[in-house]
Amino acid sequence: GRTDWDIYNEAEANKHRKLDHKVMESGSVQRYEEWIKRHDGSLVPFETIKVPVYDAEGRCAGTVAVSRDISERVEVDKKIQTEKKWLEVLFKNSTDAIVRIDHNYCIEEINYSFYKLFGYKLEEIKGKNLDYVLDMEKENTANRYYTKTLLSGKEIIVEGTHYTKEGLPVEVIIRGFPIIIDGELLGAYVIYSDITEHKRY
Repeated sequence: GRTDWDIYNEAEANKHRKLDHKVMESGSVQRYEEWIKRHDGSLVPFETIKVPVYDAEGRCAGTVAVSRDISERVEVDKKIQTEKKWLEVLFKNSTDAIVRIDHNYCIEEINYSFYKLFGYKLEEIKGKNLDYVLDMEKENTANRYYTKTLLSGKEIIVEGTHYTKEGLPVEVIIRGFPIIIDGELLGAYVIYSDITEHKRY
């Protein structure tokens, strides 16, 4: 059989030999990801699992390694991270007030426009029910129909009145978009467009 030095360059071969020794000395399975160079020079991501092998007397005699190409998974992860970055940019820079809530309608994150419109900083309201916050903790506000609609997994678009931290009324268009993964409601994004000036005319 061939050695690591027959397959890899000296630096890579030494790295793999150190990993072999680590597996043999610890007697535990090691899992790691690495980029392996093909014959054409291109790099391909692999997930490698190394397992200790024992002889008849119970002594660790070597290792067995199994590697699999994870190019597809890496590409999917890259796309997810890219989409996440785009979403973060839109969330932070939107001129509309945006809040992310959990499945109980409790506040997890707000953007700067939310702070400008309603006057609340995240640390003041994080974990609180969104309706109670924007309706000045009035009774039964969390039972409003569009809240129930959003928490049932359906998108909403309605007009309504909410209140700033100082108690001033704000007329808004409310858009809600549930976050559902594998059939489970994780939360939602709620967007508020200020139409107070428009409603005055």
